[in-house]
Amino acid sequence: MPVNATQPGWRIYSAQRSVPFTVGRGQHNYLVLVDPSGRVHAEIHGTSGQPFGGKLRIEETKAQYDKQGTRTNANPDGLGDEDRSNWVEIPPIDGKTPRETWVAMKVIAAKYTEKYEYFFAPSDETPKTPRLGDTEGQLYETMPRYNSNSAWRTILEDLDYDYRDFHPKEGIFQVSPGDGHRLPPIKRTPPRRPARDRSVTPQPGPRRDEPKQNQRRQRSLGPGDLLR
Repeated sequence: MPVNATQPGWRIYSAQRSVPFTVGRGQHNYLVLVDPSGRVHAEIHGTSGQPFGGKLRIEETKAQYDKQGTRTNANPDGLGDEDRSNWVEIPPIDGKTPRETWVAMKVIAAKYTEKYEYFFAPSDETPKTPRLGDTEGQLYETMPRYNSNSAWRTILEDLDYDYRDFHPKEGIFQVSPGDGHRLPPIKRTPPRRPARDRSVTPQPGPRRDEPKQNQRRQRSLGPGDLLR
């Protein structure tokens, strides 16, 4: 859905760009926040810490512009050019504004960032990796792929959106590898009680059966007490 600059207010869109080295086949899904004038304000991308590897990073990128109004960071990580013809508008959360919804998306991104390994594959098939300790390379186990499209899907699903309703339209030979797998939920661990400092010896308190007058702290004698 193209952005209409005459529409008032902030808006969120699901967007897509082509991935380098895939000859236009692989697609990268991400989220876009557009200001009331129709200009991109920020984007949320899933990226790899290294080329085709490392930890999956999910974070916001603020759009930067020069004095002429031309965006200077329009192609992060060498992605293809922005194509607004396939953008799909995402309505805000019930009772929230688009900017408040964007903040909620950033919170989810921060929760998942650098928690999983990044893996790139050119299709939706689950890749296989040799099992640990398998020196012959005969035994394999499946490994779900997590990449930018997994991150994009997870953010939408954690906010109770059906990602299929907001998937940018793709060409006949285009695919979004990774959107078949969402990121596993983050398990909450209960907070650990602080360790007791055993270097400090606890001082015993007064016994319950001890008379109250003996529980009072003895006053040190002064010069006047000696004359009594």
